[in-house]
Amino acid sequence: MKQTIKHLASAMAVAFFLFIAFGSDDEENTESSSSPVEKTKSSSSPDGTYTSTVSGGGPGGQFSVSIYGDSWSSVLKLNSYDNGDYSYGSVRGKDLYDESGYVKVGYVSGNTVTIGRFSASK
Repeated sequence: MKQTIKHLASAMAVAFFLFIAFGSDDEENTESSSSPVEKTKSSSSPDGTYTSTVSGGGPGGQFSVSIYGDSWSSVLKLNSYDNGDYSYGSVRGKDLYDESGYVKVGYVSGNTVTIGRFSASK
């Protein structure tokens, strides 16, 4: 019984950490379109690769996000020995959503993309 409670407490702690790490942002942008016409890429398009270095986990930490069209993918390496944490999802306007398409996990502002507590620039 005690072991079950410990496992449950551990699972709840992990869930809480993930919620804080990838918590929603107060910024909300609304986008509407009257027709399903494909949008043309412009200079304000978020497409591209964004990178930054990550400190605190040892040398060689890197955060990289690639956005192309309506999808994004990211790699977070805490140090040079880390295999990396890979994530992906969909893009709507300048907002990034998880693979389900329902949970907003980040956004693009200017030349910077932010996912959770990590930011990267073009």
